[in-house]
Amino acid sequence: MQPPLLYCDAGTDLWRRMVASGELHGPDAAPLRPVPLIDVVRDIAVGAEKEQDRDLIGLWYSFGCETLLGGPAGCPYGIDELIAMPAVQDLRAVVRRTEALSLAESSPYASPVEFADDQDLESWWWQL
Repeated sequence: MQPPLLYCDAGTDLWRRMVASGELHGPDAAPLRPVPLIDVVRDIAVGAEKEQDRDLIGLWYSFGCETLLGGPAGCPYGIDELIAMPAVQDLRAVVRRTEALSLAESSPYASPVEFADDQDLESWWWQL
């Protein structure tokens, strides 16, 4: 609290009470929605490209499609679905433009294709 202002994080109990009481309205009261990790990574890559930070782009791309689009159970999408996703298209375009693929491949976080659950999907990820 910094009088006369009160700050609270969206989604907290205080925020919910303020929305319920009508103290918050408009976009500040809009329900939270989950943001897919791939959308966040795309935004990071776009910003990193503006800053000419190829290392950051390569680092994030190195986590691979299984991590960025799936999680512990793997990627639930096929190659055709990934090709159609705007966030994937944008991320891959940034990696191509900045030539960050070699940095991604040499990252300690890169998953070798031979260890991937779905080698076709993971192979596609590494072929720009």
